[in-house]
Amino acid sequence: MHAGRMLIEMGNITERAQARDLLEEGLQPGIRLAFGSITDLIDIYNSIGPIEKAKELLDKYGDRIREAYDADQLAGVEAKLAAEIETHVDLKVDGGRKRFKRAQYPTKEAFNGPLYELFVRDVASDFNAEAARFSRSDYILTIGSCFARRIASAMREQGINATCYSLAETVNTTYANRDFFGFIAGNKGKNDQFWESELSDRSEKSRKGNIIRVVEKSSIIVYTLGVAPAFFNRDSGAFTPHSADSFKTRSFLKDNVYRMTTVEENVENLSYIFENLNSLNPDFRLVLTVSPVPLRATFESGSAIVSDCESKSTLRVAATQFARMHPGRVVYWPSFEMVKWVSPHREPFYGTDDGFSIHISDEVVSTIVKAFLGLCLVD
Repeated sequence: MHAGRMLIEMGNITERAQARDLLEEGLQPGIRLAFGSITDLIDIYNSIGPIEKAKELLDKYGDRIREAYDADQLAGVEAKLAAEIETHVDLKVDGGRKRFKRAQYPTKEAFNGPLYELFVRDVASDFNAEAARFSRSDYILTIGSCFARRIASAMREQGINATCYSLAETVNTTYANRDFFGFIAGNKGKNDQFWESELSDRSEKSRKGNIIRVVEKSSIIVYTLGVAPAFFNRDSGAFTPHSADSFKTRSFLKDNVYRMTTVEENVENLSYIFENLNSLNPDFRLVLTVSPVPLRATFESGSAIVSDCESKSTLRVAATQFARMHPGRVVYWPSFEMVKWVSPHREPFYGTDDGFSIHISDEVVSTIVKAFLGLCLVD
């Protein structure tokens, strides 16, 4: 096997099977090994597929490898594979050593297994449950989208003291929640009259004083990020709050422009929301999620699907960045990944209860909540 051909094929490898075939071909009797070390081939395979399979090839062709390499080289290859098989890699960091866990994408069999086990084992495997521990005597507040409301409802079914304050999915932006919780915390703003009117149309438990009391006694606040695009005044560029029906009026659309917000804007808004909630309750811990409920409609693109992808991606990155800014106080719960990345491998998660394409089935929401409680609830 010529070195030039081997290098070209290595550079074009896209699947594990291709890497395995190339490695096996290079180890066949009668083939002239063109590299200074067999680790070149094994490294390209290791970057794509399970290390255990590479170890099988090493065992299978051990005699062939020994013909080409001395004992020290072979020992180095075997030691490297043995370390990788433990799913850890040792790296030098600032003069010390740090261990990094290697996580692999679930198999088809794993995706088709029990949903609860899949969530805990393969989706929430990196979730910092310690930072979100609570007991049945603690109070939980969920805020954000309609998905936050369903989370609170599913928690109450499990005997948890949970309540929700939510905005409609179409208007649940970090800008709207920044505006709202600034108003709740007593900060004077130009949109206070809007929020006074918004609360006056709701039940007594959603009035300002009651919301403050709920925030003050909550051990955990679950904030579900809904959508990234929002309306801004065409002249001033300032955020414009609105009800779910505002954008249906001609005058509103004339005065305001609908645009996608940035990761930086959303991180800044999350910081402001956190500060205001903290002013009411300095002991609460924040669990961030991203709502898997799709963007129902958009004004900036010809495809709501494409806009939804950009919207959720923006919020997902912002959530991670903000959580890293507050370790121990803020954690990210991967309910979004549980739905968006798992559902293509299983039966449909959307529309199974009511035929509505943006509604997630009750069974899935219930399983997400049970997984969260299984990791965080201390009985």
